[in-house]
Amino acid sequence: MKESIKNFEDSVDKQVNIISYTTFMIDTFGNVSPDNNDLHNLFLTFLKAGKTEYSQFIYNGIIVSLYGSFERLIEDIVESYLTSIICHSDTFEKLPSAIKKNHTELSLALALKVGKDRNREIEEKSKLQSVIISNLNTCMINKDGYKLNVSAFSSHTANFRLDIVRETFSNIGLSSIIDDLANNIELIDFVRAEKGYGEDENVTNNEVASTIRFKLDDLANRRNEIAHGTKPQNYLDYNLLLSFCEFMKIIGKAIYTSCSTSNNRVRLKNIDLSHYDTVYMNNPKVFIKPGVIGFKIEDVTGLSGFNLKIGTKIFITNNNDEIQSEATLVSLIVNKSDANEYLISEAFEFGIKLDIPLENSFSRRKFFFYN
Repeated sequence: MKESIKNFEDSVDKQVNIISYTTFMIDTFGNVSPDNNDLHNLFLTFLKAGKTEYSQFIYNGIIVSLYGSFERLIEDIVESYLTSIICHSDTFEKLPSAIKKNHTELSLALALKVGKDRNREIEEKSKLQSVIISNLNTCMINKDGYKLNVSAFSSHTANFRLDIVRETFSNIGLSSIIDDLANNIELIDFVRAEKGYGEDENVTNNEVASTIRFKLDDLANRRNEIAHGTKPQNYLDYNLLLSFCEFMKIIGKAIYTSCSTSNNRVRLKNIDLSHYDTVYMNNPKVFIKPGVIGFKIEDVTGLSGFNLKIGTKIFITNNNDEIQSEATLVSLIVNKSDANEYLISEAFEFGIKLDIPLENSFSRRKFFFYN
């Protein structure tokens, strides 16, 4: 998934560089003195770039590239997410319910789509359809080594407008994707700046969602106009194209973050604590301001001999031993003194800082430490 977002951001950056280069050439050479005929003629195009076929060429290239990169990002993230989920679920039945529910229908739809593909030979189409059905069968009998038709979830026939994005992610169990995007800080800040709001003015979730809908629909519409050879009703000037690129980069990162968080939740849910040699510590005191979680250990039964140290891993669970978070110890205080490590042998007090943000709920959690 990390490679998907990196490729997407690199692609958007290339479009930004094209726009920046064009505006630089206009500003630098657009007003070359006509006394120098050679230079004046050479750079006259840049003086007219905002109104000529050159600007249309730039506009068309940027829009098509942005849409294509976004489409590829969604497909890659969906497939990467599913591939990761499969690694955490050794049988089909352990997969999230939405994936199990939609797999058969989407697999059959993919097989049908392959059959209608005019760019494939009959033999190739038949082979691909056989693989799809074979994979589907391994899931239906729920045997070890099941094979999910991952591409069935990324396959689509409609443009990636907001509703299609929502449906695509809902099919893999991420039905809250739009809510996650509406609460994304970078998207909120983008909408605030675009609307000219002050720092203290509130941006509602509806405003963010409406902006996302408009931007994605607008991109799809513009891409379709270009693809069908229709002259757009209006062009975006270079500054607006830059703003469009900024938005696409932000929403791409927001989608990636939401999916990564969900993927981690599924991964944690499928971890079996019994497979780890952990020691258990309960009833911590959480001091949010200094960012420290404190423990007072009076009975070291089951703890004696454990080497508590910077780098120790921690599973944080609820009272049912369901893992809620995973963290690494990055700072250690033992009996009010800084320490790099401490071999537990007697009653003691210690405080730790983690590599994840603290939550008030941690005071009600159970902590399992392991090295």
